[in-house]
Amino acid sequence: MYELQRALLDIEAKAEAISNKRNVIQKFEREIQKAFYRSPEEAEQLAQARTKTIAGMLEPFDDVDWTE
Repeated sequence: MYELQRALLDIEAKAEAISNKRNVIQKFEREIQKAFYRSPEEAEQLAQARTKTIAGMLEPFDDVDWTE
């Protein structure tokens, strides 16, 4: 999502002149299409990979008693 936001803001910044604004919508649409998943399977695989990454980062804190 960060990449999509960055790309859209970059397009907007480059389209300061009115002559460039004509193409902004088309460029926005291209960037949004690039951010979508190709299939439900791809979305699920990426979600699982992110879950594993997050779980791996949190694992060292599993034994910590946060109530103290």
